[in-house]
Amino acid sequence: MLLGKRDVIGQPLSQFFNGSELEKLIQVLNEVSKSGNPVTPAPMNERASDYAGAPEDNFVHSIVPIHGSDGNKPKRLFIYTGKV
Repeated sequence: MLLGKRDVIGQPLSQFFNGSELEKLIQVLNEVSKSGNPVTPAPMNERASDYAGAPEDNFVHSIVPIHGSDGNKPKRLFIYTGKV
């Protein structure tokens, strides 16, 4: 698990992810949040800090919105990643 059970709510994305495609990742996350539809972009190379704070290279493969019981705007975004 990349971020595992760390409390990321309200934290800036840049605290966990960095890399040359961070702006693209933020753009895709915004699109998924607005549309409420899952997206499978071309894999984006991102570095993320593991539990110990060490950077790991990963590819973002899919972003899936998780809707609340009201079915409206997504309450969370699930980011599927894989190792480089």
